[in-house]
Amino acid sequence: DLHYAADFLFCFPRTYQNMSELREISQLEEGRLASVVGVIDEIDLRNTGPGKSLLGMLVKQGPLYLRCLWFNQPWLRQKLAEGRRVLVSGEPKREGLRWEMVHPRIEFLAEDEDAPAGRILPVYSLTEGINQSQMRRVMAGVVETHAGLVEDVFPAEYLEAHNLWPIKTALPQIHSPSDEASQDQARRRDRKSTRL
Repeated sequence: DLHYAADFLFCFPRTYQNMSELREISQLEEGRLASVVGVIDEIDLRNTGPGKSLLGMLVKQGPLYLRCLWFNQPWLRQKLAEGRRVLVSGEPKREGLRWEMVHPRIEFLAEDEDAPAGRILPVYSLTEGINQSQMRRVMAGVVETHAGLVEDVFPAEYLEAHNLWPIKTALPQIHSPSDEASQDQARRRDRKSTRL
């Protein structure tokens, strides 16, 4: 449960989405992880056998399309709506004249929300009624106003001896890493703290 600022500060991302791989559909390369921003143009849910289904979504980006497929996830259909802006991330594969991603990660973007190019985005565990974008905004606000108030439990000598960042430096980088090296260093602090 998240009730206090400390609850939010120490509710760390379960994973990260590296948006430095944000691509135009025309720039996709087979087998290379990529993220694409576009608009849902078409949605198709088909039964493919007893207890089996195939959900297809066509993402339009300018004149080009990317087909996204999910097997046996019919519940996802109710979250999709034509005309909605999305960011999909996965491994593209060329199928005929069109690119496809099977089981891509999907994030819904607000109409006025910029695509998060070049950033490493935290991915949090969510509860119903809140999306990643909303959770990131809440977390960013809490980190900005409260991370500097957290007292370090380790003395400076210990931090230096173990090459660890102070908690006031690590918390913002855990929640919104500047780059992969910062992400790794901040997560080292997280792992070291939880092992003690």
